[in-house]
Amino acid sequence: MLRYIARGSGGYKIGVFDPRSGSHETLYSVKSGTLLALRCPSRSYEFFALLETQSAGKKTSSVLVLSEGNTTNELFQLPGAISAIQASPDGMFIYYIMSKTVYCFDRSNGLHQILAEKAGDLLEISPCGQWLMTNPAGLAVCPSGGGRLKQIISAPGIAEFTWSIRGQIAVISHMNGHSEIWLFRVDDEVVG
Repeated sequence: MLRYIARGSGGYKIGVFDPRSGSHETLYSVKSGTLLALRCPSRSYEFFALLETQSAGKKTSSVLVLSEGNTTNELFQLPGAISAIQASPDGMFIYYIMSKTVYCFDRSNGLHQILAEKAGDLLEISPCGQWLMTNPAGLAVCPSGGGRLKQIISAPGIAEFTWSIRGQIAVISHMNGHSEIWLFRVDDEVVG
């Protein structure tokens, strides 16, 4: 099943496409607001979306939890703009960046915790769920349980990055009108 966000004349929707049957199903739609991110943890039947709304010039960010049984619930709502979200592989922890700070929302107790400060505006979680990576003037990582960010690359202009299944990092960097792709391994010695 492929999950996606689509924008149309009626607003935004989250849909599911079944490549075997070719069928599409709309799981959630919104006329006012913007769906900014969709995260599908590897070991969870639920998935998560970031919804941003604006009223009277003030932004509000909501993190939604969806399932293919057509249920949608709001996990939490905060005043201001969340720039990125991720979820632990089991979906029990939601990580997000707000005002250059990495937070963790624990679904078991409903608490928000600061994990690291001076983050960038992008966030990725390692396949094992142990590391969070962000882009403050390069790349930095911290344990998903919290701790200081450790700079692993100093290179402004990193626009995209992702972890491979084997824990390697692929980086797309845009500098001086050129794009570069880097691939390297991060192990416990580098980030520990």
